[in-house]
Amino acid sequence: MASGTDVLRALGDFERAFWLMDQTHSVNFAIIAHVRGALEPQVLERALALLQARHPLLGARITDSGPASFGRGGVPPIPLREASRGSEDQWRQEVEHELNTPLPWSQGPLVRAVLVRAAEQSEILLTFHHSAGDGRSGMYAMRDLLTFAASLMGGAPVAAEAVRFPPSIEELSAPHVRGLRAFGRVARFLGSTVLAMSRRPGKLPSQSQEVKARTALLHGELSPEEGERLRARCRKESATVHGVLCGAMLRAAAAQLDGLTHSSKPRFLSCYSPVDLRDMFQESVAPGAVGYFLGMGLSFHRVDRSAEIWPLAREVGERLRTMREDGTIVAATHFQSRVQKGWDVKTAASSAPPVTAAVSNLREVDIPGQYGPLALDGVHFSLASHGWGTAPVLTVATYQGRMQLNFTYSLPRVPEEWGRQVFERALGELRALAA
Repeated sequence: MASGTDVLRALGDFERAFWLMDQTHSVNFAIIAHVRGALEPQVLERALALLQARHPLLGARITDSGPASFGRGGVPPIPLREASRGSEDQWRQEVEHELNTPLPWSQGPLVRAVLVRAAEQSEILLTFHHSAGDGRSGMYAMRDLLTFAASLMGGAPVAAEAVRFPPSIEELSAPHVRGLRAFGRVARFLGSTVLAMSRRPGKLPSQSQEVKARTALLHGELSPEEGERLRARCRKESATVHGVLCGAMLRAAAAQLDGLTHSSKPRFLSCYSPVDLRDMFQESVAPGAVGYFLGMGLSFHRVDRSAEIWPLAREVGERLRTMREDGTIVAATHFQSRVQKGWDVKTAASSAPPVTAAVSNLREVDIPGQYGPLALDGVHFSLASHGWGTAPVLTVATYQGRMQLNFTYSLPRVPEEWGRQVFERALGELRALAA
Protein backbone atom coordinates (compact mmCIF):
# COMPACT_ATOMS: atom_id res chain seq x y z
CA MET A 1 0.00 0.00 0.00
CA ALA A 2 1.36 3.43 -0.95
CA SER A 3 1.79 6.00 1.78
CA GLY A 4 0.73 9.60 1.27
CA THR A 5 4.33 10.63 0.74
CA ASP A 6 4.70 8.04 -2.05
CA VAL A 7 1.82 9.46 -4.10
CA LEU A 8 2.89 11.89 -6.82
CA ARG A 9 -0.62 12.66 -8.08
CA ALA A 10 -3.84 10.88 -9.02
CA LEU A 11 -4.11 9.52 -12.53
CA GLY A 12 -5.99 11.73 -14.95
CA ASP A 13 -9.04 10.19 -16.59
CA PHE A 14 -7.21 9.32 -19.83
CA GLU A 15 -4.27 7.88 -17.89
CA ARG A 16 -6.69 5.88 -15.76
CA ALA A 17 -8.50 4.62 -18.88
CA PHE A 18 -5.22 3.33 -20.33
CA TRP A 19 -4.41 1.67 -17.01
CA LEU A 20 -7.80 -0.08 -16.99
CA MET A 21 -7.45 -1.20 -20.62
CA ASP A 22 -3.98 -2.53 -19.91
CA GLN A 23 -5.38 -4.94 -17.35
CA THR A 24 -7.10 -6.81 -20.20
CA HIS A 25 -4.81 -6.12 -23.14
CA SER A 26 -1.54 -4.26 -23.55
CA VAL A 27 -1.78 -0.64 -24.72
CA ASN A 28 1.99 -0.17 -24.95
CA PHE A 29 3.78 1.88 -27.54
CA ALA A 30 7.42 1.54 -28.57
CA ILE A 31 10.06 3.94 -29.89
CA ILE A 32 12.59 2.40 -32.28
CA ALA A 33 16.01 4.02 -32.83
CA HIS A 34 18.47 2.72 -35.43
CA VAL A 35 21.94 3.54 -34.08
CA ARG A 36 25.31 3.26 -35.83
CA GLY A 37 28.40 2.84 -33.67
CA ALA A 38 29.59 0.46 -30.96
CA LEU A 39 27.24 0.64 -27.98
CA GLU A 40 27.89 -1.44 -24.87
CA PRO A 41 24.97 -2.59 -22.67
CA GLN A 42 26.76 -1.29 -19.57
CA VAL A 43 26.79 2.22 -21.03
CA LEU A 44 23.12 2.01 -21.94
CA GLU A 45 22.21 0.83 -18.42
CA ARG A 46 23.93 3.87 -16.91
CA ALA A 47 22.24 6.14 -19.46
CA LEU A 48 18.85 4.63 -18.55
CA ALA A 49 19.47 5.45 -14.89
CA LEU A 50 20.11 9.07 -15.87
CA LEU A 51 16.98 9.09 -18.06
CA GLN A 52 14.92 7.84 -15.12
CA ALA A 53 16.38 10.57 -12.91
CA ARG A 54 15.52 13.25 -15.47
CA HIS A 55 11.90 12.24 -16.10
CA PRO A 56 10.01 11.54 -12.84
CA LEU A 57 7.19 9.73 -14.63
CA LEU A 58 9.73 7.08 -15.71
CA GLY A 59 10.50 6.44 -12.05
CA ALA A 60 6.85 5.98 -11.10
CA ARG A 61 4.45 3.08 -10.71
CA ILE A 62 0.65 2.98 -10.47
CA THR A 63 -0.94 2.36 -7.09
CA ASP A 64 -4.56 1.28 -6.68
CA SER A 65 -4.95 1.63 -2.92
CA GLY A 66 -7.59 4.33 -3.07
CA PRO A 67 -7.87 6.45 -6.21
CA ALA A 68 -5.45 5.15 -8.85
CA SER A 69 -2.32 7.30 -8.58
CA PHE A 70 1.26 7.58 -9.69
CA GLY A 71 3.54 6.51 -6.83
CA ARG A 72 7.30 6.52 -6.43
CA GLY A 73 8.18 4.20 -3.57
CA GLY A 74 10.31 1.15 -4.36
CA VAL A 75 10.37 1.55 -8.15
CA PRO A 76 13.28 -0.44 -9.65
CA PRO A 77 15.65 0.84 -12.36
CA ILE A 78 14.51 0.81 -15.98
CA PRO A 79 15.16 -2.80 -17.09
CA LEU A 80 17.34 -3.49 -20.12
CA ARG A 81 17.04 -6.66 -22.19
CA GLU A 82 19.70 -7.53 -24.76
CA ALA A 83 18.90 -9.35 -28.01
CA SER A 84 21.25 -10.47 -30.75
CA ARG A 85 20.83 -8.65 -34.06
CA GLY A 86 20.55 -11.69 -36.27
CA SER A 87 19.21 -9.71 -39.23
CA GLU A 88 18.39 -6.15 -40.25
CA ASP A 89 14.72 -6.64 -39.40
CA GLN A 90 15.24 -8.44 -36.07
CA TRP A 91 13.87 -5.30 -34.41
CA ARG A 92 10.39 -6.01 -35.80
CA GLN A 93 10.13 -9.31 -33.95
CA GLU A 94 11.35 -7.62 -30.77
CA VAL A 95 8.86 -4.74 -31.15
CA GLU A 96 5.96 -7.17 -31.61
CA HIS A 97 7.04 -8.92 -28.42
CA GLU A 98 7.26 -5.61 -26.57
CA LEU A 99 3.86 -4.39 -27.75
CA ASN A 100 2.22 -7.63 -26.62
CA THR A 101 3.92 -7.87 -23.21
CA PRO A 102 2.34 -5.72 -20.47
CA LEU A 103 4.50 -3.57 -18.22
CA PRO A 104 4.36 -4.33 -14.46
CA TRP A 105 2.41 -1.18 -13.58
CA SER A 106 2.03 -1.94 -9.86
CA GLN A 107 5.77 -2.43 -9.46
CA GLY A 108 7.03 0.01 -12.08
CA PRO A 109 8.73 1.47 -13.89
CA LEU A 110 6.31 2.29 -16.71
CA VAL A 111 9.02 1.92 -19.36
CA ARG A 112 11.59 -0.71 -20.34
CA ALA A 113 14.40 -0.95 -22.88
CA VAL A 114 15.76 -3.48 -25.37
CA LEU A 115 19.15 -3.33 -27.09
CA VAL A 116 19.10 -5.29 -30.37
CA ARG A 117 22.86 -5.41 -30.69
CA ALA A 118 25.52 -6.05 -33.30
CA ALA A 119 29.11 -4.81 -33.40
CA GLU A 120 28.53 -1.50 -35.22
CA GLN A 121 24.77 -1.32 -35.78
CA SER A 122 22.07 -1.62 -33.14
CA GLU A 123 18.46 -0.80 -32.42
CA ILE A 124 17.33 0.67 -29.11
CA LEU A 125 13.69 0.06 -28.21
CA LEU A 126 11.93 2.03 -25.49
CA THR A 127 8.53 0.59 -24.59
CA PHE A 128 6.09 2.77 -22.61
CA HIS A 129 2.84 2.24 -20.79
CA HIS A 130 0.47 4.68 -22.51
CA SER A 131 -0.45 6.21 -19.14
CA ALA A 132 3.15 7.43 -18.95
CA GLY A 133 3.60 9.04 -22.33
CA ASP A 134 2.82 9.52 -26.00
CA GLY A 135 4.82 9.25 -29.21
CA ARG A 136 6.36 12.72 -29.00
CA SER A 137 7.34 12.10 -25.37
CA GLY A 138 9.02 8.88 -26.43
CA MET A 139 11.09 10.75 -29.02
CA TYR A 140 12.25 13.22 -26.37
CA ALA A 141 13.15 10.33 -24.06
CA MET A 142 15.16 8.63 -26.82
CA ARG A 143 17.01 11.87 -27.55
CA ASP A 144 17.87 12.27 -23.86
CA LEU A 145 18.96 8.63 -23.60
CA LEU A 146 21.36 8.96 -26.54
CA THR A 147 22.67 12.26 -25.18
CA PHE A 148 23.46 10.62 -21.84
CA ALA A 149 25.07 7.62 -23.56
CA ALA A 150 27.30 9.87 -25.67
CA SER A 151 28.43 11.84 -22.61
CA LEU A 152 29.23 8.65 -20.72
CA MET A 153 31.19 7.28 -23.67
CA GLY A 154 33.17 10.51 -23.84
CA GLY A 155 34.08 10.36 -20.16
CA ALA A 156 32.45 13.70 -19.34
CA PRO A 157 30.74 14.28 -15.98
CA VAL A 158 27.03 13.67 -16.44
CA ALA A 159 24.17 15.03 -14.36
CA ALA A 160 20.47 14.59 -15.06
CA GLU A 161 18.50 17.78 -14.47
CA ALA A 162 15.02 16.65 -13.47
CA VAL A 163 11.98 18.14 -15.18
CA ARG A 164 8.87 18.74 -13.11
CA PHE A 165 6.24 16.02 -12.86
CA PRO A 166 3.75 16.57 -15.70
CA PRO A 167 0.12 17.53 -15.04
CA SER A 168 -2.67 15.45 -16.54
CA ILE A 169 -4.35 16.42 -19.81
CA GLU A 170 -7.52 17.11 -17.78
CA GLU A 171 -5.71 19.64 -15.58
CA LEU A 172 -4.21 21.28 -18.65
CA SER A 173 -7.44 21.46 -20.62
CA ALA A 174 -9.73 22.60 -17.78
CA PRO A 175 -9.10 26.37 -18.25
CA HIS A 176 -9.96 25.99 -21.95
CA VAL A 177 -13.40 24.44 -21.39
CA ARG A 178 -15.03 26.95 -19.06
CA GLY A 179 -17.87 29.29 -19.94
CA LEU A 180 -20.66 29.38 -22.48
CA ARG A 181 -18.40 29.26 -25.54
CA ALA A 182 -16.78 26.06 -24.32
CA PHE A 183 -20.22 24.63 -23.53
CA GLY A 184 -21.26 25.42 -27.09
CA ARG A 185 -18.22 23.62 -28.49
CA VAL A 186 -19.01 20.52 -26.44
CA ALA A 187 -22.65 20.66 -27.55
CA ARG A 188 -21.65 20.94 -31.22
CA PHE A 189 -19.20 18.06 -30.85
CA LEU A 190 -21.82 15.87 -29.19
CA GLY A 191 -24.48 16.73 -31.74
CA SER A 192 -22.29 16.07 -34.77
CA THR A 193 -20.83 12.89 -33.28
CA VAL A 194 -24.22 11.44 -32.32
CA LEU A 195 -25.53 12.23 -35.81
CA ALA A 196 -22.49 10.62 -37.43
CA MET A 197 -22.70 7.56 -35.20
CA SER A 198 -26.36 7.10 -36.12
CA ARG A 199 -25.12 6.44 -39.66
CA ARG A 200 -23.05 3.52 -38.33
CA PRO A 201 -19.60 4.18 -39.85
CA GLY A 202 -18.17 1.04 -41.40
CA LYS A 203 -15.34 -1.00 -39.95
CA LEU A 204 -13.78 -4.39 -40.55
CA PRO A 205 -15.96 -7.16 -39.09
CA SER A 206 -14.37 -9.05 -36.22
CA GLN A 207 -13.50 -12.66 -37.04
CA SER A 208 -12.99 -13.67 -33.41
CA GLN A 209 -14.54 -12.88 -30.03
CA GLU A 210 -11.32 -13.89 -28.32
CA VAL A 211 -10.48 -11.35 -25.60
CA LYS A 212 -6.74 -12.04 -25.62
CA ALA A 213 -5.81 -10.68 -29.02
CA ARG A 214 -2.26 -10.13 -30.30
CA THR A 215 -0.84 -7.09 -32.06
CA ALA A 216 0.78 -7.86 -35.42
CA LEU A 217 3.25 -5.39 -36.96
CA LEU A 218 4.02 -4.57 -40.60
CA HIS A 219 6.59 -1.97 -41.66
CA GLY A 220 7.19 0.16 -44.72
CA GLU A 221 8.91 3.40 -45.62
CA LEU A 222 9.17 6.14 -48.19
CA SER A 223 12.66 7.25 -49.15
CA PRO A 224 13.65 10.92 -48.69
CA GLU A 225 13.10 11.40 -52.43
CA GLU A 226 9.66 9.78 -52.32
CA GLY A 227 8.76 11.76 -49.22
CA GLU A 228 9.72 15.05 -50.86
CA ARG A 229 7.70 14.21 -53.97
CA LEU A 230 4.69 13.33 -51.80
CA ARG A 231 4.97 16.60 -49.87
CA ALA A 232 5.30 18.56 -53.12
CA ARG A 233 2.21 16.84 -54.53
CA CYS A 234 0.29 17.65 -51.35
CA ARG A 235 1.26 21.32 -51.63
CA LYS A 236 0.12 21.36 -55.25
CA GLU A 237 -3.23 19.80 -54.30
CA SER A 238 -3.70 22.05 -51.21
CA ALA A 239 -3.77 19.00 -48.96
CA THR A 240 -1.82 17.96 -45.88
CA VAL A 241 0.38 14.89 -45.69
CA HIS A 242 -1.68 13.74 -42.71
CA GLY A 243 -4.84 14.09 -44.78
CA VAL A 244 -3.32 11.87 -47.46
CA LEU A 245 -2.23 9.28 -44.88
CA CYS A 246 -5.76 9.12 -43.47
CA GLY A 247 -7.24 9.06 -46.96
CA ALA A 248 -5.02 6.16 -48.01
CA MET A 249 -5.96 4.17 -44.90
CA LEU A 250 -9.69 4.83 -45.32
CA ARG A 251 -9.60 3.91 -49.00
CA ALA A 252 -7.66 0.72 -48.23
CA ALA A 253 -10.21 -0.22 -45.55
CA ALA A 254 -13.04 0.56 -47.97
CA ALA A 255 -11.47 -1.73 -50.57
CA GLN A 256 -11.31 -4.53 -48.01
CA LEU A 257 -14.98 -4.00 -47.13
CA ASP A 258 -15.85 -3.96 -50.84
CA GLY A 259 -14.24 -7.37 -51.26
CA LEU A 260 -16.07 -8.79 -48.25
CA THR A 261 -19.49 -7.42 -49.25
CA HIS A 262 -19.09 -7.69 -53.04
CA SER A 263 -20.12 -4.05 -53.34
CA SER A 264 -18.19 -0.96 -54.42
CA LYS A 265 -20.63 1.69 -53.25
CA PRO A 266 -19.32 4.80 -51.41
CA ARG A 267 -18.93 4.15 -47.70
CA PHE A 268 -19.31 6.25 -44.57
CA LEU A 269 -16.13 5.72 -42.54
CA SER A 270 -14.30 7.31 -39.61
CA CYS A 271 -10.68 8.10 -38.82
CA TYR A 272 -9.07 8.84 -35.47
CA SER A 273 -6.10 11.23 -35.40
CA PRO A 274 -4.39 11.92 -32.05
CA VAL A 275 -3.49 15.62 -31.90
CA ASP A 276 -0.46 16.91 -29.97
CA LEU A 277 -1.63 19.75 -27.70
CA ARG A 278 1.72 20.69 -26.16
CA ASP A 279 1.87 24.04 -27.91
CA MET A 280 -1.39 25.07 -26.21
CA PHE A 281 0.01 24.29 -22.76
CA GLN A 282 3.55 25.68 -23.03
CA GLU A 283 3.33 27.55 -19.72
CA SER A 284 2.42 24.37 -17.83
CA VAL A 285 4.44 21.69 -19.64
CA ALA A 286 8.23 21.67 -19.36
CA PRO A 287 10.07 21.57 -22.71
CA GLY A 288 10.88 17.97 -23.60
CA ALA A 289 8.68 16.59 -20.81
CA VAL A 290 7.51 12.98 -20.88
CA GLY A 291 3.76 12.61 -20.37
CA TYR A 292 0.43 12.19 -22.14
CA PHE A 293 -0.57 15.40 -23.96
CA LEU A 294 -2.86 14.26 -26.78
CA GLY A 295 -6.29 15.46 -27.88
CA MET A 296 -9.04 13.60 -29.74
CA GLY A 297 -9.32 14.16 -33.47
CA LEU A 298 -12.25 12.05 -34.69
CA SER A 299 -13.59 12.75 -38.18
CA PHE A 300 -16.22 11.11 -40.38
CA HIS A 301 -16.07 10.93 -44.18
CA ARG A 302 -17.86 9.64 -47.25
CA VAL A 303 -15.26 7.51 -49.02
CA ASP A 304 -15.74 6.97 -52.74
CA ARG A 305 -12.98 4.81 -54.19
CA SER A 306 -14.00 5.72 -57.74
CA ALA A 307 -12.88 9.31 -57.09
CA GLU A 308 -9.34 10.62 -56.62
CA ILE A 309 -7.90 10.69 -53.11
CA TRP A 310 -7.40 14.47 -53.04
CA PRO A 311 -10.91 15.67 -52.11
CA LEU A 312 -10.90 13.21 -49.20
CA ALA A 313 -7.39 14.25 -48.13
CA ARG A 314 -8.35 17.94 -48.19
CA GLU A 315 -11.50 17.22 -46.21
CA VAL A 316 -9.59 15.34 -43.48
CA GLY A 317 -7.00 18.10 -43.15
CA GLU A 318 -9.57 20.91 -43.13
CA ARG A 319 -11.75 19.26 -40.50
CA LEU A 320 -8.83 18.63 -38.17
CA ARG A 321 -7.56 22.19 -38.67
CA THR A 322 -10.99 23.66 -37.91
CA MET A 323 -11.48 21.43 -34.85
CA ARG A 324 -8.12 22.51 -33.49
CA GLU A 325 -8.54 26.23 -34.18
CA ASP A 326 -12.07 26.54 -32.78
CA GLY A 327 -11.25 24.53 -29.65
CA THR A 328 -13.42 21.52 -30.49
CA ILE A 329 -10.54 19.06 -30.03
CA VAL A 330 -9.83 20.30 -26.50
CA ALA A 331 -13.55 20.32 -25.65
CA ALA A 332 -14.00 16.81 -27.06
CA THR A 333 -10.97 15.55 -25.15
CA HIS A 334 -12.24 17.04 -21.90
CA PHE A 335 -15.72 15.60 -22.46
CA GLN A 336 -14.35 12.12 -23.23
CA SER A 337 -12.30 12.25 -20.04
CA ARG A 338 -15.51 12.84 -18.06
CA VAL A 339 -17.08 9.79 -19.73
CA GLN A 340 -14.05 7.66 -18.86
CA LYS A 341 -14.19 8.72 -15.22
CA GLY A 342 -16.90 6.11 -14.59
CA TRP A 343 -15.09 3.24 -16.29
CA ASP A 344 -14.06 -0.01 -14.64
CA VAL A 345 -11.92 -2.83 -16.07
CA LYS A 346 -14.89 -4.48 -17.79
CA THR A 347 -16.04 -1.22 -19.40
CA ALA A 348 -12.53 -0.41 -20.57
CA ALA A 349 -12.11 -3.88 -22.08
CA SER A 350 -15.13 -3.34 -24.34
CA SER A 351 -14.45 0.31 -25.16
CA ALA A 352 -13.00 0.07 -28.68
CA PRO A 353 -13.72 3.45 -30.29
CA PRO A 354 -16.09 3.64 -33.28
CA VAL A 355 -13.36 4.12 -35.88
CA THR A 356 -12.52 2.51 -39.20
CA ALA A 357 -8.81 3.34 -38.92
CA ALA A 358 -6.43 5.34 -36.74
CA VAL A 359 -3.46 7.39 -37.96
CA SER A 360 -0.88 8.88 -35.59
CA ASN A 361 1.60 11.08 -37.46
CA LEU A 362 4.51 12.77 -35.66
CA ARG A 363 5.52 14.53 -38.88
CA GLU A 364 9.21 15.55 -38.94
CA VAL A 365 11.01 14.41 -35.77
CA ASP A 366 13.37 17.24 -34.87
CA ILE A 367 16.14 15.64 -32.81
CA PRO A 368 19.90 15.52 -33.52
CA GLY A 369 21.48 12.88 -35.73
CA GLN A 370 24.87 12.67 -34.00
CA TYR A 371 25.57 11.79 -30.37
CA GLY A 372 29.31 11.67 -29.88
CA PRO A 373 30.46 8.43 -31.53
CA LEU A 374 26.86 7.31 -32.13
CA ALA A 375 24.88 8.23 -35.25
CA LEU A 376 21.09 8.07 -35.30
CA ASP A 377 20.15 6.63 -38.69
CA GLY A 378 16.41 6.53 -38.08
CA VAL A 379 13.75 6.79 -35.39
CA HIS A 380 10.06 5.88 -35.46
CA PHE A 381 7.33 4.35 -33.27
CA SER A 382 4.59 1.77 -33.11
CA LEU A 383 1.46 1.24 -31.04
CA ALA A 384 -0.33 -1.85 -29.73
CA SER A 385 -3.64 -2.23 -31.56
CA HIS A 386 -5.63 -4.20 -28.96
CA GLY A 387 -7.65 -1.22 -27.74
CA TRP A 388 -8.84 -0.36 -31.25
CA GLY A 389 -10.97 -3.42 -31.92
CA THR A 390 -10.73 -4.22 -35.63
CA ALA A 391 -9.40 -0.79 -36.63
CA PRO A 392 -5.90 -0.92 -38.15
CA VAL A 393 -3.45 1.61 -36.71
CA LEU A 394 -0.85 3.48 -38.77
CA THR A 395 1.96 5.29 -36.94
CA VAL A 396 4.16 7.59 -39.01
CA ALA A 397 7.37 9.48 -38.24
CA THR A 398 9.68 11.28 -40.65
CA TYR A 399 13.36 11.62 -39.77
CA GLN A 400 15.99 13.15 -42.03
CA GLY A 401 13.45 13.02 -44.83
CA ARG A 402 12.71 9.28 -44.55
CA MET A 403 9.08 8.51 -43.73
CA GLN A 404 8.73 5.37 -41.60
CA LEU A 405 5.30 3.72 -41.45
CA ASN A 406 4.38 1.07 -38.88
CA PHE A 407 1.03 -0.67 -39.30
CA THR A 408 -0.52 -2.72 -36.52
CA TYR A 409 -3.70 -4.75 -36.35
CA SER A 410 -5.26 -7.15 -33.89
CA LEU A 411 -5.03 -10.91 -34.46
CA PRO A 412 -7.23 -12.98 -34.62
CA ARG A 413 -9.98 -10.34 -34.83
CA VAL A 414 -8.46 -9.24 -38.14
CA PRO A 415 -7.02 -12.19 -40.11
CA GLU A 416 -3.41 -11.90 -41.20
CA GLU A 417 -4.40 -11.82 -44.87
CA TRP A 418 -6.79 -8.90 -44.29
CA GLY A 419 -4.23 -6.91 -42.33
CA ARG A 420 -1.57 -7.38 -44.98
CA GLN A 421 -3.97 -6.46 -47.79
CA VAL A 422 -5.07 -3.22 -46.11
CA PHE A 423 -1.48 -2.17 -45.43
CA GLU A 424 -0.23 -3.04 -48.91
CA ARG A 425 -3.08 -1.08 -50.51
CA ALA A 426 -2.45 1.99 -48.34
CA LEU A 427 1.32 1.89 -48.83
CA GLY A 428 0.90 1.22 -52.54
CA GLU A 429 -1.31 4.28 -52.97
CA LEU A 430 1.16 6.48 -51.08
CA ARG A 431 4.02 5.24 -53.25
CA ALA A 432 2.01 5.84 -56.40
CA LEU A 433 1.32 9.42 -55.30
CA ALA A 434 5.04 9.87 -54.60
CA ALA A 435 6.15 8.46 -57.96
